[in-house]
Amino acid sequence: MGLLNRWILLVISILYSLTASSQIEIPYVQNGQNKYFKRNVCYTIDKDYNIIWTAYKLIRTDIEHLKFMPPDREFFPNIAHQNSKLWNLLEDQVRMWAIEFDSLYVVTGCITLNDTVNQGVKAYYKAILKGCQGDAIGYLMQNNKKINDLSECVLSIDKLEEITQMDLFCSLNKDLQEIIESGYDLNFWPLMVE
Repeated sequence: MGLLNRWILLVISILYSLTASSQIEIPYVQNGQNKYFKRNVCYTIDKDYNIIWTAYKLIRTDIEHLKFMPPDREFFPNIAHQNSKLWNLLEDQVRMWAIEFDSLYVVTGCITLNDTVNQGVKAYYKAILKGCQGDAIGYLMQNNKKINDLSECVLSIDKLEEITQMDLFCSLNKDLQEIIESGYDLNFWPLMVE
């Protein structure tokens, strides 16, 4: 992405974040799913009372003042059992990014993969959008695959949406979605915990 386009995107994102500072970036809720709020987290359940996804806005001051920010395990008790240490590392990393970037919109969920290689395999994902800098990144961890490094799980939001069949950041302007969700640059997501 060119420097000028990046600056334009940054200005638009800052203006958006100022007008929507108290909102949570909530994925589109499909038919048969119900949306609920628990403290500062939105989550959806299906007709069988399974939690499909959670969404929340993570703000630097919340972390600094130790306000409530639930671990993913509160909603997904079996999350990434084979890779639980790596998932915990990702949760810590997200908190560090929220301090570094001031705020993040985070969506976490569980899906059952239906591709020919991974038919019926549970996978957990996390989609992260910077609150005012116009970058996003996704992570996907499969329960049947041992993962050694977070970089093995990284993917674009577009690819994650293709896998989950969800519009994760649906309230973003469509032009912004095309730019932000089509790729990622690891230089804008420095790993701070190991």
